[in-house]
Amino acid sequence: MSGAESHGLLCGMLCAGGSCDMQIWRGHVIGDETLSSVSMSDLDTVLADLYRTTHEQINDSLMGFYLLLPDEDDRFTIRVNALAAWCQGYVLGLAEGGVSRETALPDNSDEILKDLINISRSYVDDTLESDEADEEDYMEIVEYVRTSVLVINEELQPVRETRTIQ
Repeated sequence: MSGAESHGLLCGMLCAGGSCDMQIWRGHVIGDETLSSVSMSDLDTVLADLYRTTHEQINDSLMGFYLLLPDEDDRFTIRVNALAAWCQGYVLGLAEGGVSRETALPDNSDEILKDLINISRSYVDDTLESDEADEEDYMEIVEYVRTSVLVINEELQPVRETRTIQ
């Protein structure tokens, strides 16, 4: 899996269940890949950091959550395809976490999920040229996806207020 798709998968799994087994997510990310023990140790460290950071960000009350996508300096087509892969991973993560077509989602989440599925199908070839309007549209879609994930997370995993009796 690419970095974007791996992050989307993790976010979907976290939204679906509130938490997820890191080893199950890790298994999806690296599959049957065989690496040297040093490389595997480094990879495990990176994945553990990404897991921890993502779990904190997705539950951040200040909305400090961001998608793991290529930088704005990368080619437009790379960024669009990474966003599609991120959404594909997210939808897979929701399914892996137990959300299915039969799951009764709140209206907002149901509509958002349909949008994310459509975005996940938006791969483009390298010949696509972009202009300033395309760049602005891309940034708006990234922001829509980011806030949509937070909405779905809140609807599937509502924050419970704790009250202190004084």
